[in-house]
Amino acid sequence: MQKNYEDREKVAKQAFVLAALVCRGFIDEDLPSDVEAVYARIIPWLEEMDAMEMLEVDEKEALEARLGSLKSQMKLNLIWTVEGLAILAWALGRYELHEHSEVADAQAITQRLFFLSSKAKELYAGEVLEKEQIEACYHDSLEVLKRTHKIVQNPQLFTEEMSAQNSIALERVRALQWLLSTDRYASVKIALD
Repeated sequence: MQKNYEDREKVAKQAFVLAALVCRGFIDEDLPSDVEAVYARIIPWLEEMDAMEMLEVDEKEALEARLGSLKSQMKLNLIWTVEGLAILAWALGRYELHEHSEVADAQAITQRLFFLSSKAKELYAGEVLEKEQIEACYHDSLEVLKRTHKIVQNPQLFTEEMSAQNSIALERVRALQWLLSTDRYASVKIALD
């Protein structure tokens, strides 16, 4: 069976789903003036990209939830998904990763993936990064996750910066592990031992 990273179209479709989830988290958080127009375009765009098959039930429910109705933790989870999105955009050659201490730029990534544009289908052609590059990034990110996880578990060492680095590493590891597997994105389980 083909690994996820070997199917560029699949990687692009999963990136589109993550972009939609990140967008949904941000628009519910800020409720900008054009929110209704953006909200109304998300599902039809995913349908146009043939990416609906990549959505899990709970993700679809989050995308379809009434504006302003997402609970704080759900919004936060959706927004942190930007780190998984950064990995997939990187694998597609559309984004350069930053250190684990720096949060990915959601707006830059979504622009580079042609979010909400029919031009996004252009990303189905080409190659993804080599397996060795993905594995090296996975091992680096996993080490950061293990280190930060131990720190955030200790109240005497906990800082907001370490918590952010832990969240960044967690989402990156999830996306990298998905790329190296045949699993659905939501099925990826992260073990720290």
